[in-house]
Amino acid sequence: DDGHLGEWGWTDLRRACPCALCAGEGSMPGIMTLDMVLTPEQTTLTQVKWIGRYALAPIWGDGHDTGLYTYTRLREICACPERRP
Repeated sequence: DDGHLGEWGWTDLRRACPCALCAGEGSMPGIMTLDMVLTPEQTTLTQVKWIGRYALAPIWGDGHDTGLYTYTRLREICACPERRP
C-alpha cells in the first residue's frame, strides 16, 4: 500500500523459498543452499497465486509451489536500489 516497487531476481527468489523442504523446519535443514546449482526450470516462474491478503505463492517451472512469500518477507529480500547496500 505504500507504493514501493520491489525487484527480485528469479534465482534469488527461488533460493529464498520459505517452504519446509527448501528452508528447513524445526531441527531439519532444508535442501536449498547457496552452492546448489539450480536448473532453468527451477528458476522459471510460470505463475503466481495470491494467498489471502498476506502472501504470494510462486509456481516454478519444475512444479514447486509450496513456498508462501509473505509481503513482509518479500520486502526484506527486495533487491531494489533503495534496499541495496
